[in-house]
Amino acid sequence: MKHRMRGFIALVILGGFGLFIWSGCGGDDDNPVSGNIPKFGAVTGIVTLPHATKGEVLWAIIDDDADGEEYYAVAWTNCEDYLTYEYLFTHVPVGKYYVYAGVFIGDSDGPPEKGDLLGYYGTGRTPPNSANVIIADSDTTLCNITLEVIP
Repeated sequence: MKHRMRGFIALVILGGFGLFIWSGCGGDDDNPVSGNIPKFGAVTGIVTLPHATKGEVLWAIIDDDADGEEYYAVAWTNCEDYLTYEYLFTHVPVGKYYVYAGVFIGDSDGPPEKGDLLGYYGTGRTPPNSANVIIADSDTTLCNITLEVIP
């Protein structure tokens, strides 16, 4: 009988401890949990071409480097007879990025070569020395890009 009673007392003590721990977990709806919550913004702009490129594909990229191999996001559209196209990237993590666009002419599919169109935000067809687009929390950053012909 003594062993059963000790077991019951131990269970009650452990159960009480579990209740104590459980009551401290969770959160208070009136006081939201603060912590490492991701923050996001958006990038939008107009890409201007030097000439119409009907039938080709215009692409825009947001990237943390300018190597063109791996990127955060890409958007593309089939070109018509227009000289300007609008793009929009949403839900972009806060940080510094390169934003660039281009059109591969003919059978070219990269890297850009003679006759293709290329442009980086703020620097023409030459990549900036470092990422020059800053995405802030809940903001939309405007980045207009003018494409140039690669000689």
